[in-house]
Amino acid sequence: MALYSSGNYGVTSLLGNVSERVTRPSLGTELSYQWIVGPSSRFVAVVGAGVKRMFGKEGNFEPLDVPVLPTARANIGFAF
Repeated sequence: MALYSSGNYGVTSLLGNVSERVTRPSLGTELSYQWIVGPSSRFVAVVGAGVKRMFGKEGNFEPLDVPVLPTARANIGFAF
């Protein structure tokens, strides 16, 4: 079991209020918790939450009317 934080950067694409798709550079952070379970410790489950900030000209596009976007993730898989 592990609690960890991570950062991310990349390109984020969102669909706006009037079917306008906007793609911009983004920067974010996430806090996650990971479990390695099972009889042979080969099964992994991860849950996490964080925030992401998109950069660029706002124009008429206002996703959620906040400066940062919430993110969430849930992963399952196998450990090597």
